[in-house]
Amino acid sequence: TLVGPGDVWFGVGFGAGTMCLHSQGDECPDGGPYAIIVAGKGPEAVTERKLDDHGPGFVLRASVKVRSDSTEHGTRTVVLTRPLRGLTPHHFTFDLQSPSVPFITAKGKSMTFAQHIG
Repeated sequence: TLVGPGDVWFGVGFGAGTMCLHSQGDECPDGGPYAIIVAGKGPEAVTERKLDDHGPGFVLRASVKVRSDSTEHGTRTVVLTRPLRGLTPHHFTFDLQSPSVPFITAKGKSMTFAQHIG
C-alpha cells in the first residue's frame, strides 16, 4: 500500500537510501534504485522505473497490479501487489530473510512525473 498526496505525483524507491545505488567517489555507475511512481489518474497512473542518479531513468515492464486507487480528504491510497522476485534485474527483489528494506520517497509539484520537491 502506497499513501501520498492526492494532488501531486509521489513514489518510493526500494533497495537504496539515496538516489544512487552504489556510489564510487563522485560517480554512480549503477544508477538509481527501482521505484514505483504514482502520477496522474487512470490505468497508466502507476509505473515502475529504474531511476538514474538524480534523474527519471526509464520505465520498466509492469509487474504490479493495482488493486485499488482512492483519494479521500486530499490523501491518495494505492493498494497494489506484485511478486517478491523482480521481473528483470532492474526490478527490486524482496528477500523474506532480510529484516528491513532501505527505501527513499519523493513527491512532485504536479501530477506530471518530473523533478521532486521532497
